[in-house]
Amino acid sequence: MKEMAIFNLKENMPAADDAVKILELELENFSKAGVKVVKVVHGYGSHGSGGLIFYRIKEYFFQAKQKNLIKDVFFGNDWNIANEKVFELCLRVPDCAGDEDLKFCNPGISVIVLK
Repeated sequence: MKEMAIFNLKENMPAADDAVKILELELENFSKAGVKVVKVVHGYGSHGSGGLIFYRIKEYFFQAKQKNLIKDVFFGNDWNIANEKVFELCLRVPDCAGDEDLKFCNPGISVIVLK
């Protein structure tokens, strides 16, 4: 079984409030399946400044981390091998090291470390 999964949230273009609910359910399902890390493709907004889904998802991740529902979150700009915490994660979860976004600092993704 792969330890890292990819979830494309923006694929069906949900409304922002629905996106958070969908994401919550999917993360729970991935956790139950034994996945350790989930890359969420949420997009960044069509105007280049971050859309409503981006901000709602980001807020959800901060709250989930505070409530100890997830271990950690790396937003796209921080998702690179030069980040010490990302490097350590890649050592623990080798699937992460092969992620295509690891070298691009893509603001349209977030990487979630599950409990």
